[in-house]
Amino acid sequence: MGCRIGGDKVIFADDNNNGFFAEFNRDAVYVGRSIYGVPFGQYLLLDGEIFEIKVNETGTSVRYRKYKGEWGYADLTSEWGGTKPPEAAIIQARRMLGGTCFNVCEGDEPRVPAAKYQIIGGYLEDVVIESKRARLFFEVEWKQTAKVEWGVGLKLTAPYQYDPETGELNISPEFEIKGKHGEFYRGAFLNTRKYHAWVQFLDAEGAQVGTKTKWSMDDVEVDPFNTEVMWIPFQKVKPEGAVKALVTMEVPGVGEAPMEIDLQQSSDS
Repeated sequence: MGCRIGGDKVIFADDNNNGFFAEFNRDAVYVGRSIYGVPFGQYLLLDGEIFEIKVNETGTSVRYRKYKGEWGYADLTSEWGGTKPPEAAIIQARRMLGGTCFNVCEGDEPRVPAAKYQIIGGYLEDVVIESKRARLFFEVEWKQTAKVEWGVGLKLTAPYQYDPETGELNISPEFEIKGKHGEFYRGAFLNTRKYHAWVQFLDAEGAQVGTKTKWSMDDVEVDPFNTEVMWIPFQKVKPEGAVKALVTMEVPGVGEAPMEIDLQQSSDS
């Protein structure tokens, strides 16, 4: 169901397909040409203006008015650590405003009601940031701008085995990438050849030993009739003089996520 509010086209979607519209944090709202919806709530951000909205269950009636309460700005780009700004950043009010959500990466003035918030998710091309359990909290005060550091301190984890007798290192491609504040970076970039991962061996001084090895994806036969592009397990004998392995994965628009492996002892992770 769609309408126009303040000159913008707004679509109210029955996201859980139960026949009812306007269920808080269960249905969704899409504004303008954005492909990113936000969970339905009491308030809506449209071209820098805040509106209070009411939609009936059948989606046939929409009432709205401009928000008259205190407001401030949520700046989620100036302290973003990535190489490209997020296409969408979804914030949710904490124990206030009925848990309303806003996308504050659309429009020039991310004005929102004064309240305490949490970043619950974000999107870049081929990347989904999941942060409902992350420590990405901030407070917007009356006519003040709140800035949030995120998209920094990425770390990669993956299961591995190292045999000190043979010097063989085996790493399983079960990747998990986590940011400094506990947010997870997932999405299509983990399963496409467009992006890269690589492994370097380092000596005690941190200098590279041997050559950097690209970790490749391959066409894997999943049944007699089909193949899928998949990461293959990494396997290599460490070069002489190496005491560490550094595994790095590219997260598009964000940066590099490293994982360091100590090769001076037998280890399983």
